Amino acid sequence: MSKVLVVAGPKGSGKSTLIKALFPELPVRFTEPPIYRVYEAGQGVRVVEVPGRADTVRLLLAAPPWKISVGLLLVDSSQQPKADPGLLPLVLAAPQKALVLTKLDLASPESIELARAEAQRLDLDFFAVSATTGQGVPQLLEWITTGAKPKLPPLREERRAPAPPVDVVPVPSPRPPARATLSPEEEAVLKACDGRKSITEIARELGASPAAVKSVVDKLFSKGFIKELKPKVVV
Repeated sequence: MSKVLVVAGPKGSGKSTLIKALFPELPVRFTEPPIYRVYEAGQGVRVVEVPGRADTVRLLLAAPPWKISVGLLLVDSSQQPKADPGLLPLVLAAPQKALVLTKLDLASPESIELARAEAQRLDLDFFAVSATTGQGVPQLLEWITTGAKPKLPPLREERRAPAPPVDVVPVPSPRPPARATLSPEEEAVLKACDGRKSITEIARELGASPAAVKSVVDKLFSKGFIKELKPKVVV
C-alpha cells in the first residue's frame, strides 16, 4: 500500500523546492499546480503537492482520491509564520502531521520560535528546514519514512558562544538544463560559480551584495543549475 505524503502550503512557501530536496530524483515542476500535483517517489511513496486554494481543499476533503498518510503544512519564514487555516483541515486529516517552517537559512530566531509555538498550539510535530542548504531535510525525511518523533530543543535555549560565521559555496551541476531560460543576471552569477568561490566572494567579484547573489543562487538551485551548496566557515 502506498504512503501518501501531502505537501500543502500557500504560493511561494517552497513546496516544490522542499519536495525536490526530499526526493532529488523526482522531476519536480517549479510552478504552482492548478489543482494539485502528484509525484510517484518510489518505495511506495506518493507525493501530492497542494496549493493554498480553497476549492482544491474542498475537493480533496469531500472526495479524497487516496487516504492521506502524512501531512506537511508549510509556513514561510520570510512571512508571518502562521498556519494557513484553509489548508489546516487537509493536514489534520493525516495520522502523521507536521508544521514545517521553510527557508530556515533566512529565518530569524523569533520566527522559528513563533512557528514552533504555532505547531504546539495545533498539536503538530514541528520541523524547520532549508531546502537551499539542506538543514533539517534529513530529519524531516526520516520522520516521514519512520514516523520517529523529531528531537527539538526547548523554545528558548541558554545563551551560547556564537558559532563561526558560515558562507556558502555554490557548486554547479555537471549536467545543467538548457540555459535559454536564464536571465542575464542569472547567467553572470552562474558563470562566476566555480565550486570554490563562496557567495560573498562571488558578490565581491560581481560588485553586488551577498544578499542579491544568494537570491540568484537560490533560483539557479531550484532550476537545477546548482548541484549543491557547501557550507564554508569564514575565518
